[in-house]
Amino acid sequence: MKVKDILPYLQGPAKGVERPGRGGKAEAVRVRGERAEGPPREDRVELNGRAVVAEARERMRELPEVREERVEALRREIEAGTYRVEPERVARAMLADLLKDIY
Repeated sequence: MKVKDILPYLQGPAKGVERPGRGGKAEAVRVRGERAEGPPREDRVELNGRAVVAEARERMRELPEVREERVEALRREIEAGTYRVEPERVARAMLADLLKDIY
């Protein structure tokens, strides 16, 4: 046996490579991951926790800077003593949050 003839067997079969079978005939080698029979597999994408966080950060970068302006306006109102809490509005927001958690 020649050393160069054994190299493909050590590296594993490549797609479309044939190797000699019994009786000197060549038999097709199936590539890992491919199915010989049955319907083809569906493609799927799964995101891990890091990917989800990265996607959320990217979306946050795309948001307008409106919140900073709102925070600054509220800060000025509080410092001036003109900021007033609306109890009904706070209660509605709390109930909406609670209902979101339930449903």
